[in-house]
Amino acid sequence: IAGCKMSKSLKNFITIQEALKKNSARQLRIAFLLHAWKDTLDYSDNTMELAKSYEKTVNEFFLIVKHYMRSSPSNGVAAFSKWTNEELELNNKLETARGNIHKA
Repeated sequence: IAGCKMSKSLKNFITIQEALKKNSARQLRIAFLLHAWKDTLDYSDNTMELAKSYEKTVNEFFLIVKHYMRSSPSNGVAAFSKWTNEELELNNKLETARGNIHKA
């Protein structure tokens, strides 16, 4: 904590239950994941703010993904869109090139 070793004698000891009163379990997990296994974990307000920031970013990302998944058609006729003329022409060129490669 604050760059010092955590110990009862220094009176800077914090239990998991105390940490969970201030932060969620997900935020604590993210704080642990932000540090390499061999590095010292500095449990501080800055570390937890960084964990909260990552949690917010990930939550917003998945909310955007959920929005796009709900707003785009996933079944029925609307899920299948017809190709434009340009896409059809490009597909024909691709098939011709594939055929030429297999002939060679």
